Amino acid sequence: MKKVMLDCEIASRFTLPALRMSVAMELYKMGMAQMHIADILGVKQAAISDYLNGKLAPNITEIAKDILSSGMAMAIAQKIFAAPSKDYAISIIDEAASDGKFITIARSYARKAGKI
Repeated sequence: MKKVMLDCEIASRFTLPALRMSVAMELYKMGMAQMHIADILGVKQAAISDYLNGKLAPNITEIAKDILSSGMAMAIAQKIFAAPSKDYAISIIDEAASDGKFITIARSYARKAGKI
């Protein structure tokens, strides 16, 4: 029997890490240092390094590619770059992680990976 996951579980296990990864990539491209990105996103610098080097589970990396191609990561990164506050960054990313479109994408990848 496959595990049933609520949207909030999908968001926390798949969408949120993929959003952080894609936003970190965009902020890094904009010239922000890894340590600064880590502080703003509320994660360790090692996590940012992993994001930039694609060292997350393949399904997270695939979701991040979809987020990057949608332009959502760039839009979020530009807002954060203009006003680099941890609280602001977390609220923007949290809101995006709850977006039904990304939940649907994440659910699809999770099914393919046999996670749900």
